[in-house]
Amino acid sequence: MDAFPHVTLMGDTTGGGAGIPVTHEMPNGWYLRYSGTQTIDPNGHQTELGVYPDVPMVLDEALLQEGRDSMIEAAILFLE
Repeated sequence: MDAFPHVTLMGDTTGGGAGIPVTHEMPNGWYLRYSGTQTIDPNGHQTELGVYPDVPMVLDEALLQEGRDSMIEAAILFLE
């Protein structure tokens, strides 16, 4: 999202794998899965290994058990 200076990504690195996955069953029964296409952002950066946030965050499991989302709360504070 570097191509969009007005955007701030918060959270964790995404899982990647946006390149239209292709799956093949091998003779031994195992499955081979790989990206069938290359996925790049507007700046030409590869996104297959994930998109990195500008503000790294980890979800607070204790707050989640209380019905709160620490990432959403942090995003609201960021916007204020």
